[in-house]
Amino acid sequence: MQTNARPLFTIPAIIITLSHSCSAWLCTPRERRRVEHPTMSAISNKNKWLVVDYDGTVTENDTTPLLPRLASLASGRSSEDLRRRLSQFKELEDEYLALYSEAKNSLDETEDLHCALDGLDHPSTAVTRKVSQSGVLEGLGGVNVSEMSKLISVEGTSGDPVGEASAIQDEDKVSISLRDGVEHTLARILVAGSSGDDGATMTEAWNLGVLSINWSRTLIEASLVQPVLRKRRALLDIDSCDTEIAIWSNDVDEDGSVTLNYEGSVAKKEQIKRIRNRTHEENSNIDGEPFIVYVGDSSTDLLALIEADLGIIMGHKTSAISIARRWGYRVDPLADRHKAGDWTTKGILWTTNDWHEIDKALAEL
Repeated sequence: MQTNARPLFTIPAIIITLSHSCSAWLCTPRERRRVEHPTMSAISNKNKWLVVDYDGTVTENDTTPLLPRLASLASGRSSEDLRRRLSQFKELEDEYLALYSEAKNSLDETEDLHCALDGLDHPSTAVTRKVSQSGVLEGLGGVNVSEMSKLISVEGTSGDPVGEASAIQDEDKVSISLRDGVEHTLARILVAGSSGDDGATMTEAWNLGVLSINWSRTLIEASLVQPVLRKRRALLDIDSCDTEIAIWSNDVDEDGSVTLNYEGSVAKKEQIKRIRNRTHEENSNIDGEPFIVYVGDSSTDLLALIEADLGIIMGHKTSAISIARRWGYRVDPLADRHKAGDWTTKGILWTTNDWHEIDKALAEL
């Protein structure tokens, strides 16, 4: 669940090995060029990671309140069952919002930021345990990606909903809306030789991962990862590919019990550090340190945004921005990045509402 500060609840860590074996050599050779800021040195794409939050960052809205409905649909239960689940979840959601508001109002700028944000995560952890005990998510954990795709309708950048044919009527499916530009941007960075919105062409594909406190890894896979991979295949004009996208999230079992692999902001920061260390070890023969771009929208993302080499906040009026500024961090519009000299210098957080702007920025790296 999400306020403009971050969801009520949190999610598990599952790592999928990335492989770009069908990217670089399946692309038609072409003249390739890079657009670089004059003061910025080139970074090998093999050392680059784009890590994105899910709820509110790549989606228009928080998907957490949709999970009880998905669980009821997956279980084939009655409308009475759905009403019960939604009513129970609403009570838990209200409890979370009250606890979160209390925690946020008690923030003290003299306190270490890590401790302050850890305190903001406690309401989510506490209420998530109650969600597990309530049974409102019972049945959700037993759904695979193919089955989940039949329960949802994804509004992507192409304009047409993405979803598999099923016995469920379209009007009964749960609608997930991706932000404009997300599908294209994420697919493009996985394609060697692709051109950004400003015409810049990458020589190699990036690494891509989703880091989320959402409770359903399967929902992330069906609503985001699969559409992005389909878009990637379309860009390459191929029928299949073994490229995969890493997902680090919480998860839920068939009984509706949530496993908290990532409780909040501190856990997200630690995952960014693990990505950096693992990338450095696996690419020790490549000059330069790993370069990680993180995109998030809430207070739960703030430590990861600061830990990354480049942190981009989705939205101009978010808890992440207000808290960052209270603790003395500089936050500037991404569109003004070239006014900052070397805009990739660590220490500045950037903000935007536009994934197309993010696409342009990534093409400059």
